[in-house]
Amino acid sequence: ERSKNYRYLFPTGILYIKADGQYSIVYTKTDSFRVWGLLAEYEKKLPEIFRRIHKSYIVNSIFIESIKRYTAVVYNQLELPISKERYMDLKRYLQSNSQKS
Repeated sequence: ERSKNYRYLFPTGILYIKADGQYSIVYTKTDSFRVWGLLAEYEKKLPEIFRRIHKSYIVNSIFIESIKRYTAVVYNQLELPISKERYMDLKRYLQSNSQKS
């Protein structure tokens, strides 16, 4: 029997989640780890601040510093792809829920 490691996170501690086959990789400011489950499952469970920006990415919108055509710039200047289908949706969401002053 394999021992399981459990991690307890507040959603606000998650930067983004990336698809990895039947798994997903959760990224925080200091770490990343692989968890069982598809992005679609996490997308249903996470708060609204988490936005699906690409078939392979869900991002915590509070960490989006800027967006440019088909790219989201998040914490530490990391660039994540935004699919063409989701770009305008994300732009509208960020404009109507602007957390930055």
